[in-house]
Amino acid sequence: MFDGRANRREFWLFVLFNFVVGLILSLVDNTLHSYFLSSLYGILVIIPMLALSVRRLHDIGRSGWWNLIILLPFIGLLALVIFWASESQPLDNRYGAKLS
Repeated sequence: MFDGRANRREFWLFVLFNFVVGLILSLVDNTLHSYFLSSLYGILVIIPMLALSVRRLHDIGRSGWWNLIILLPFIGLLALVIFWASESQPLDNRYGAKLS
């Protein structure tokens, strides 16, 4: 789950899908005057998102431990977004074979 590499397209499509689903669930929750559905979905998606983020960092040649940079206020999230948007390493690296 945390091994291997994930290219930019795979990562950002996952983020887009989760954003759309979260938005729809928030609208449904708002209509129902609850926060159950969007909260449950958010909890269920934490581990897959973390795994994909680790795999994305592997694709650019960084350790998954770089996810901890998000603990730095403001700068941490900005740094992660820059890492996630970076070009993939063109050749095999220590985290796996080049993705096509």
